[in-house]
Amino acid sequence: AVFYQTDVRRPRFGQVSKAYLVMNAATRVKGVRLRWHKICHFGSIDQPSVNSLQFTHLLCFSKVIDDGAVEDEDFDLGTTIPDLVSRGQKPQWLRNSMRCQGANATAEVLKWAVRRLTGIHTVIDPFCGAGTVLAIGNEFGLHAVGVDISPKRFRQAGKLDGAGLLSGKAPTKGGPHVEEGPHAEEAEED
Repeated sequence: AVFYQTDVRRPRFGQVSKAYLVMNAATRVKGVRLRWHKICHFGSIDQPSVNSLQFTHLLCFSKVIDDGAVEDEDFDLGTTIPDLVSRGQKPQWLRNSMRCQGANATAEVLKWAVRRLTGIHTVIDPFCGAGTVLAIGNEFGLHAVGVDISPKRFRQAGKLDGAGLLSGKAPTKGGPHVEEGPHAEEAEED
């Protein structure tokens, strides 16, 4: 499982490390350990920021076998992914860019998964939002399953073009077949 976690700055509390929260939760799950941890950045790496963070964490966790060895015999610790990854383009209609993984980060993770995890055929994004992971997954020949609470985002995800995102154009297209759930009319918000 790969998590994309952006820390949060709150005036009264300081910085909340969501990466720490995910890693702490993983220590409580038997048979799971951190496989690799990468940093994604937005903009230039030497640009100061006041209230918003310019980086986020990519964390990958694996199952382990009873003796503590990782289930995957070809364990590479994500060495084919740079330690510092440019987030890349996001769907243009998003108001809050911090909520999107971005095309470069998504492509790096999915290329790694296809290359290193034999037999992978499907990518699942339980918080698919605008659909970056789904669209790029489809572009790499993977089946993609996404879930989102917002019907608006769900429809946008069905139209996002992975090839366009990767080329820098980010157009929408007809997209994959999108089935809406029984409560699709509810909550038309971002």
